[in-house]
Amino acid sequence: MVVVDAAGRLLWRDGRSSVRRGPTGSASSRSAAWDENTVGTNAIGTALVVRKPVQVYSAEHFVRTHHAWTCSSSPVFDPRGTGPLGGVVTAAQYPTRGEGRITTV
Repeated sequence: MVVVDAAGRLLWRDGRSSVRRGPTGSASSRSAAWDENTVGTNAIGTALVVRKPVQVYSAEHFVRTHHAWTCSSSPVFDPRGTGPLGGVVTAAQYPTRGEGRITTV
């Protein structure tokens, strides 16, 4: 699970330590940038651009080392609906484990 701000900077992440250390390496460190201008197509960056929930599966990621992941991201807005985009919440998994597709809650 990952939370980024409206600029795509990592604010919080949680999950098993082996998964957090996974193929993304330093890209999962605090303040890492996940916007599309920095890392190309990815669920976080795409959700920031289109402002709708998205899922990016395996090789749909631009960065080859991210092909090990399936990620679902959903933008977070002010609950009153009057504020700007606050950031994005993301759930990720290895596509070869479990269902292969996940849905953002």
